Amino acid sequence: ERSRGLGDVYKRQEYVEIFFDGDDAGQTAAEKLKSECEKAGLVARNIHFKDTDPGALTQTSVDKLRKKLYG
Repeated sequence: ERSRGLGDVYKRQEYVEIFFDGDDAGQTAAEKLKSECEKAGLVARNIHFKDTDPGALTQTSVDKLRKKLYG
């Protein structure tokens, strides 16, 4: 089986939400990924919380964010 690339993974999706660390390194990586997604024909949005590590969010915070973003 051949390896799947970014285009293969996201062909079924119309958009991609990117939520990386809020520090400079995380945001640099997020912008690179956003650019690659757009090259693949996807609409990409970077969700940026300054100085926030998404992995440190509590489940309650994740649920609130999900509700705010998607209703």
